[in-house]
Amino acid sequence: MPVGPDYPCDQSEKYSLEARNSIRYSPAADNIQGLFLTPEGDLRTWLIASYVQDSHRDLITALAYLDVADRAAADRSAREAQQSATLHAEISDLRNEVRQLRDTVQASAQLVQALVSSLGVIVPAWHTRKEIEEGDDMGLTMPSAKSAGLVIEIIALQREPGFGHEEIVSMEPEAGTLVARGSTVRVRMNFMG
Repeated sequence: MPVGPDYPCDQSEKYSLEARNSIRYSPAADNIQGLFLTPEGDLRTWLIASYVQDSHRDLITALAYLDVADRAAADRSAREAQQSATLHAEISDLRNEVRQLRDTVQASAQLVQALVSSLGVIVPAWHTRKEIEEGDDMGLTMPSAKSAGLVIEIIALQREPGFGHEEIVSMEPEAGTLVARGSTVRVRMNFMG
């Protein structure tokens, strides 16, 4: 905060240094009402004028402080409004960029899906007959043969060591192979009965 003998009047537009310093009182000589007597009995009109003049100057100084404070508050409000407008514009730009990015991602996802559909399907890593028929619990990582568009040919094996009932021993083509939709997958499956 600025300081100095003339602050805030040297900063105020409404209550300037000139306005404060121009206050001068010259009491009329014939007006003795409200005058003070010194201990010697002399009239001192200048004493009252001095008090009034000092009070008026103090009032101008106080008003100048208020003027400077009001102007600082108005400047701060203007800066905050500008910052708020800038922030809103940046948020709006970000929202538009997010929308564009979302649209780009959706378009890319559709393109990938179209490519996968046209190229074929990857043979899932099934372990049991149930997975071939139903997929995994939610069908997220391992679709059923029907939903993958694959034809299954089961080759029955009897009591293969290390495999349970209806567990897959091997597949041809192997899991992870890219094949065309409608392809046949030969599954060698163990049966205990």
